[in-house]
Amino acid sequence: MTAANSIKRPAKPYKEFPLYAHSRGYWCKTYQGKKYNCGPWDDPQAALRRWEEIRNALEVGNDPCPKSGSLNVDRLVNAFLDSKDLQVQAGDLSPATFNQYRDVCRWLKEYLGSSRLVESLGPADFMKLRSCFDPAWGVSHVGNMITIIRGVFKWGYDATLLEKPIRYGSNFSKPSAKRRKLERASKPSKFFTAPEIWTLYQNSPRREQAWILLGLNCGYGNSDLSRLRVSDVQGEWLDVPRGKTGEDRKAWLFPESRKLLTHFAAERPADELLFLTKDGLPLVSNDGKRDAVASSFKKLKASCGCVRHGVGFYALRHVFETVAGETSDQVAVNYVMGHSDNSMAAVYREGISDERVKKVCSAVRDWFLAGKPRRKAK
Repeated sequence: MTAANSIKRPAKPYKEFPLYAHSRGYWCKTYQGKKYNCGPWDDPQAALRRWEEIRNALEVGNDPCPKSGSLNVDRLVNAFLDSKDLQVQAGDLSPATFNQYRDVCRWLKEYLGSSRLVESLGPADFMKLRSCFDPAWGVSHVGNMITIIRGVFKWGYDATLLEKPIRYGSNFSKPSAKRRKLERASKPSKFFTAPEIWTLYQNSPRREQAWILLGLNCGYGNSDLSRLRVSDVQGEWLDVPRGKTGEDRKAWLFPESRKLLTHFAAERPADELLFLTKDGLPLVSNDGKRDAVASSFKKLKASCGCVRHGVGFYALRHVFETVAGETSDQVAVNYVMGHSDNSMAAVYREGISDERVKKVCSAVRDWFLAGKPRRKAK
């Protein structure tokens, strides 16, 4: 199910209403092949007035963008979301990220006011906005909110909708590194011990066993599993770019991983996804609202007594990074994980040998096998 199909669109307020409800949450009009965002679903009359302004400007050959001093918060966030929607259509932005932007923009309009003129905003407004953050939000969520909000206004300046950059003041910055470290120290470790992983593995169906091994063996996350295709299973190597970043990545497969993947690959056509839900859907939806890996792993943890708040399937990436890092070959570890490397060394590096990749993956396998619980003597 796509993001577009998962949202119920409102009906037109009357039959002759010239706009249609776009799946991204706004009233839209297509004019000469281009879509125009006219305003949110909850105010169709304001959207109609906005369309009349746009149409009048277009009919005389003018740019419908608002002039300096007339740009309000509503128009800015709608233009921002329009731009991001084009990125989604081009495949440059995930629907899940777009949905996150849309939620933050709705919150921004609620607390700043849709009609507030953008150029009238200053440090005092953002200090007040910061005080409206929910105290229950974690450091990471607060940092994301601030980053996205500042990004909206930066986009407006870069798109020439604003004559000058917005000034936020010193109080509207991301949480300090110290605060991030303190919060992280207060939370459970995102690491499963080898015996814990064995408990999860031995109490799983074969499909979930394959997932666990891919997380441990290759540092695969939930979406990585969802994107994996039958045709990707080729012998002892898994050579698939990371979907999240497009970075090259490669892993040597444990014999145990290879056996399970070969089993599942034999059951499906080569051009299909390797794993699907019971309804025949990808494990993780594009908008992030369906995650069969997370829900299945949560149930598995509960049944095995391995419950720790905030520690899910993705923690297996932490395990691989931590254990493989003991080989002291961080370059090879990063390659398996699909991490970006912006160092000067990466510019000059022309490749990473299979031997290095196999060494870091083998180190994780050795650690895993050494932690296998021994059967009690009868």
